[in-house]
Amino acid sequence: MQDVPRNCEVDRWATQTGFCQTGRRARVSSAFAHLGEEDCLRGWHRSGTIFFSGCSLGCVFCQNFEISQLAEGRELDGGQLAAVMLQLQAAGCHNINFVTPEHVVPQILRFDKLPPSAAP
Repeated sequence: MQDVPRNCEVDRWATQTGFCQTGRRARVSSAFAHLGEEDCLRGWHRSGTIFFSGCSLGCVFCQNFEISQLAEGRELDGGQLAAVMLQLQAAGCHNINFVTPEHVVPQILRFDKLPPSAAP
């Protein structure tokens, strides 16, 4: 998988992990309806915020050290990640705000098919 910023050349689809400590599945630290963002980010309702664990940068002064560098959280496949987004939508969130998603873009785009009853 070469579609990540650091390009550490590991095969994450084969469950290897690279610098970002992410393998085949995206690791999510938390997902919730966020009211604290600026109006332009959260809009007229709540923003469905998903914090992804791990990071390809490793900044020394990161404000989310436990999430980004210790990779706290649980691994989700595409279907589980889609279910989290639908739960946020059902909670009244009208958008999804990904926090630190650069290293998990391939996993985000790899949604399993949802049953028609799950579609909004």
